[in-house]
Amino acid sequence: MDKTFGIDGKELGAVIRAHRKKRGLSIENLADENISATTISNIERGLPSVGADKTEYLMKKLGISIEKLLQTAEEHEKKRQAARLRLLSVEMMLDRGELRKARHLLEQLQPEEESLLPEYYFVTGKCHCFLQNWKKAEEALFKAIEYIQQQGRERTNIEAAAYANLGQCGYQRGDLDQALDYADKGLKAFVEGGERREYKYVLLHNKAVYLRERELWGPALNVVEEAWKDRDRIERTATLLGLYYLRADCLRKTNDFEGAFHTALEGLKRARISQHYLQAFNLWNLLGDLYKMKGEWAEAVHCYTMALDLKDETDDPVVVSSTYAELGRLYIQRGEWDRAFEYANKAAEIAERFENFPRLVNALKILGDYWRMRDRKKEAVSYYQRALELARRHQLRHQEYELLFHLARCWRGVDEEKFLNCLREMHIMKEKEGEIPWGGDFRDPMPRWWG
Repeated sequence: MDKTFGIDGKELGAVIRAHRKKRGLSIENLADENISATTISNIERGLPSVGADKTEYLMKKLGISIEKLLQTAEEHEKKRQAARLRLLSVEMMLDRGELRKARHLLEQLQPEEESLLPEYYFVTGKCHCFLQNWKKAEEALFKAIEYIQQQGRERTNIEAAAYANLGQCGYQRGDLDQALDYADKGLKAFVEGGERREYKYVLLHNKAVYLRERELWGPALNVVEEAWKDRDRIERTATLLGLYYLRADCLRKTNDFEGAFHTALEGLKRARISQHYLQAFNLWNLLGDLYKMKGEWAEAVHCYTMALDLKDETDDPVVVSSTYAELGRLYIQRGEWDRAFEYANKAAEIAERFENFPRLVNALKILGDYWRMRDRKKEAVSYYQRALELARRHQLRHQEYELLFHLARCWRGVDEEKFLNCLREMHIMKEKEGEIPWGGDFRDPMPRWWG
């Protein structure tokens, strides 16, 4: 029953179901010796295996004329188009950060027609994601997947899109295993040539982010390269620029500095042309990191300063703390003491205000470095000690080890007992935990949402 009376089978089934429910009849009420309950159910679901004669028989039982059928089908189509227009509006509001307006419009939508339920629950789940209601988001997204699978509408790619958002739920809750699993399920569900084509690259981007979080730089780079070969076909600019950032960062971590520079610069050019200043903020920071690694302090300062000029573009003010911290560190290297203290202190203020303890510990350590480099060991110890207490309280092992090292430098030749105590604690940490990597930068400028 692909088409009957020129109407799509699923549409015809929806009209018949609406008439049956309007009359208060169950499928069992309508079943008789000529048409079974299973056949009626198949007609309402629009399955192609049902003959036209059975459909006509059911229509007669319900008193549906062809004229009435066509009229109702047209009315249903208008209602569907109106509902889809509003669902599109909700998605656009969410993307623009207009969460209250989006939620209000979504609450006004109560679609009765089953064909709209996958889109409705998907957008509802996406809305809850933006509102950080992870449990409600997951419930709605799983409903969207369930309805899509029931209706056999895989080409809409709503299932893939729902898994992309479910992955973000797992990521935001700190469950990287689940986030990776959902990303893989989304990629498996994705139908090439279907709707919502952008979600293939959103899923690849997100999978690379999750692998990067685990510091699996090689596998993360492989995933990025899979999307990279299609970069001229990626329609969503934010996703494309996110891939530029990820590729440059992964190349940096795998010691391909030339490739990282080229990718970051190319990404900055694209961000400028498209006026995507959030991504430009991230890329200026990354370029600053690259220049810092090369020892080109002036260029690094320039890049971080450019990033700060764009700080109002980020939706997460905490990441700006790391930019201030890096500038503070560089100004210490250059002996520009007033600026060094100003920027490092600003980094600490932001991190403390938002209770981001890894960044706060990092900023306090830089302030300790500031005083140590000025041979003011008493002040340096004060900052290092506070940072050490926070590192221990929040189990920041790499930073704890590094701070013990800096405290030992301060106590050497001043207080032998405290000096030896720091060395003893460092030795115990190594014995207990093996080789402890030196604490790096604590920036994670990836945007919080990509769905």
